[in-house]
Amino acid sequence: MKSLMFLLVLATSLRAELTEYWIYVPTNLLVDEKRDETISLLQRASKAGYTHCLIADSKFSRLSELPERYFSNVEKVKAAAVSAHVELVPTVCPVGYSNDLLFHNPNLIEGMPVKDCPMVVQDGEARVEADPALKIKGGDFSEGAKGWGWHDENIFFENGTAESRNPQGKNSRLSQVIHLQPWRQYHVSVRVRSKDYKGNAEVKILPGDRSLQFDHLKVAPTQEWTTHHAVFNSQSNTEANLYLGCWDGSTGQLWWDDVILEECPLVNLVRRSQAPLHVRTADGKELIEGKDFEALSDPLLGTQPYNGCFTVYHQPPVLKAKLPNGTKLLVSYYHGVTVHDDQANLCVSEPEAIALLEDQIRRVHALFKARGYFMSHDEIRVFNWSILPEGKKLTAGELLAQNVRTCIDALKKTNPGGKIYVWGDMFDPNHNAHKDYYLVNGDLAGSWEGLDRDVIMVPWAFELRQKSMAFFAGRGHHQIMAGYYDDDAAANAKGWMDTAKTTKLVDGMMYTTWKQDYSQLEAFIAAVKKR
Repeated sequence: MKSLMFLLVLATSLRAELTEYWIYVPTNLLVDEKRDETISLLQRASKAGYTHCLIADSKFSRLSELPERYFSNVEKVKAAAVSAHVELVPTVCPVGYSNDLLFHNPNLIEGMPVKDCPMVVQDGEARVEADPALKIKGGDFSEGAKGWGWHDENIFFENGTAESRNPQGKNSRLSQVIHLQPWRQYHVSVRVRSKDYKGNAEVKILPGDRSLQFDHLKVAPTQEWTTHHAVFNSQSNTEANLYLGCWDGSTGQLWWDDVILEECPLVNLVRRSQAPLHVRTADGKELIEGKDFEALSDPLLGTQPYNGCFTVYHQPPVLKAKLPNGTKLLVSYYHGVTVHDDQANLCVSEPEAIALLEDQIRRVHALFKARGYFMSHDEIRVFNWSILPEGKKLTAGELLAQNVRTCIDALKKTNPGGKIYVWGDMFDPNHNAHKDYYLVNGDLAGSWEGLDRDVIMVPWAFELRQKSMAFFAGRGHHQIMAGYYDDDAAANAKGWMDTAKTTKLVDGMMYTTWKQDYSQLEAFIAAVKKR
């Protein structure tokens, strides 16, 4: 009998007792159809046993611009949540995925520096000086593989093109070494054709193991010849490997042709206080904007097709100066950088950016009067390049800690006693809070020092869950597990809950979908509660 009682006590102690069950709902409440879908999801989630809804809407970043219809829709969703006994937790502080907030001022995008780019004046316009070492060998493939250092066996050179043919899951790439100047801005253009091709065609620039650019080419499975672009900053490198290819292809055909490499100064030129523009003559004389050269900006920065959207490449602005032909200039500036599919990050050290974050917090709270808010610091991939005020020097981790502390303070001032949540990845050394993360300048270690212990962490990487949850529990943070991620509901729930049994301070689980796939909503919570 004693043995049986011991086993029952042990089983009970190992069971994770969750009190909160969340659903993640990204929506657009300016659209009546999306309003109705959100209300329907709240009702369905309530019946299944969910208690909280993390609600995200890009419009939260520009509430001052919206018509009355939007606020009417919000009130209807709020009323539906109350009726369903589901607590709404709105997102704020989009640091990482900042396009929506950059609607207000695209120049607040985090940029990377170009240092002393040599340009020469001709007929009142400064153009980049040609670099004889800058060229692609065999870029038109008229001589087959000549000029390319190597290629995978499933690359074929026919009819003046390079073709990837039915890669069957194998790497399908070609490469050559390119010679660069440090801290310059470069543009790769290439024409691509495809037919029933499954896989992501990419341009990668690798001076070592770390790529210099991460934007997707966005090649369709089937398309006629189309020119695609990649832009990158050379950073401190003088040499890199240029790759054209696919790392995840399976079927179909993909053709490459007409590869061009060139400098492209001033594309996505950023103008703000911590991203200064300097134009000097070759002998070191600083030129004055508006006097020695015309005021300079990029009207296409973050405006296409609307504010907050950034194109990888477009026609750059022209530096116009009434100087003698042949005058040599050295131009230093910052250019905006995006990652993957137009993901842009806010420069968090700019005072105007902080003002926007604080304003958003006040407006969202005035609208929702929620008990808690969810900070959207997540996958911050371009960071810590701008000049800090008063010449401060901070590591990437220290800068992020400073920013999240500012956001926490603003939330506590606006909503005293309210709960604060945040995604875990950027504050977890086992996840993204380390060195060599995308295009972050320096080490993100220590970012977690900006978090109060009462901030509730939301880890989301399934394969890292044991280390991540143990890390946050060790710091005294309560946690909500972000599970599912369009995976097998039962298996995902089992993995998270098995970890929760051995981790302190775990309060809940979230049904988290990037694809807005709610087909396993009921199955997931049932699997969670079964554990």
